[in-house]
Amino acid sequence: MIFQWDYWGYRSAFALVMWLPFGLYLYTRERPVSAGTHILVWGMMWLPEAAAFDFPLLPPLNKYSISAMVAFIGLYWKARGRLKAARFGRGYDILAFIMMAGQIGTVLTNGDALEYGSWQTIHIPAFTPYDGLSAAVRDFLEVCVPLVLGRALIRTRRDVHDMLTILVIGGLVYSLPILYELRMSPMLHANVYGFASRDDWMQNIRLGGYRPTAFMGHGLVVGFFMFLSTIAAVTLHKAGKRSLWGIPMGYVVGFLFVMLILVKATAAILYAAAGFALIRYLSVKTQLRILMLLAVLVVSYPFSRLTNVFPVEALLSASGTFGADRVQSMQFRFDNEDILVLKGVERPIFGWGGFSRERVYSEETGKDLVVQDGAWIARFGTHGTVGFVCYFLVLLLPIVVAARKMRRVKSSTDRTLLTGLAFMVTVCCVNMLPNMGLPNLQFFFAAGLATLINELPRQAAMEAKAAKEEKNAEERSAPVEPPPRRGLRHVG
Repeated sequence: MIFQWDYWGYRSAFALVMWLPFGLYLYTRERPVSAGTHILVWGMMWLPEAAAFDFPLLPPLNKYSISAMVAFIGLYWKARGRLKAARFGRGYDILAFIMMAGQIGTVLTNGDALEYGSWQTIHIPAFTPYDGLSAAVRDFLEVCVPLVLGRALIRTRRDVHDMLTILVIGGLVYSLPILYELRMSPMLHANVYGFASRDDWMQNIRLGGYRPTAFMGHGLVVGFFMFLSTIAAVTLHKAGKRSLWGIPMGYVVGFLFVMLILVKATAAILYAAAGFALIRYLSVKTQLRILMLLAVLVVSYPFSRLTNVFPVEALLSASGTFGADRVQSMQFRFDNEDILVLKGVERPIFGWGGFSRERVYSEETGKDLVVQDGAWIARFGTHGTVGFVCYFLVLLLPIVVAARKMRRVKSSTDRTLLTGLAFMVTVCCVNMLPNMGLPNLQFFFAAGLATLINELPRQAAMEAKAAKEEKNAEERSAPVEPPPRRGLRHVG
């Protein structure tokens, strides 16, 4: 069935289908970067969660992949010059292509069907070439398309400024459904689209109250979105923006922090507090050193977990300051990671492929025994080391390049915007260790950062050259004053 009409309903299908004409309309009314960012951000904010069109050969097209495709189509229609300037197929794109080509190895090493359970048996099919092609298309939509969008749309200081402003406005607007669900319970998705965004209702309860989900799949996703909005506001304030809609920017930052706390996502609150301290009070050089350290942590995390080098006990002890439930939750995640890592190293190079083949099942009942919280373990289990390394290097290499080339950026405003964007990309990667990731935005941000670190110095040099030539032209065109005539001196 292409679409589960009986469960997701016609309202969900209508919203997903209408995103194309709505997105094209935005491209006729706004600058390309504003239209593309609105499509990606608003799609995440308002479109139905989980609902998807499942066409043959293609992976399920949900709100994230549809938003990326719509933004790309609009870009090709209205701003083809920017698309050519993105020069798709060069630079970091080779890592995405290697990750997609790795599906060949996944197919070759997973041609066996799996069977679990003794008195109750489950059968998991082999991973076929058809499945590998579908997985490669999924990687293309989730990684390559957002990379192209970020590289094409975020190319100037004004572009990144507009993109961050849209994130801030998104957080302010989303405070309305958040406040509503704090009082009335997470019910908007069911009321609007006719089905709940998730089945486990207890995930919506935290600290004796509701944790809003609005139109996203989990309260943690809402919290992370509000974190991005908050850091965008902090970055713009540090870069010199003094007001938004006539409201002082300091008040906007404070309000977004309050909303972030109300969402009750502990990790997002800590990320935002750390980002505020880094961006407001530390030098750009120090910020980039910290981000480089975090990048190394992300890439080395699977090896450190496998060798028991990662300080699990220290983190559990530190999490005790936030309550016993935090310790229990973190311990649960680490225990499940241990099980999944051991399963993953059985096929370490190309992974286990799809159909939940990477998960662990009971030898008696065939029941799934683990909960897969972190995006990294899902990527490592399905794509292996090749897929994991390529996936995260696409995100983290721009951080390394930014740290190396930041000295070429002379403007303090530009440096602030770049470090704020770099912090957002880094935290997107760090957050994928304990939680699931954002299918689009982190690659959009990373590609924009990689482009800006090269484009901003070049544009600044061109502006300086143009200003110098204009000054020289004015000097040449100015009228030349004749020398004063000397009068004859009378001799008596």
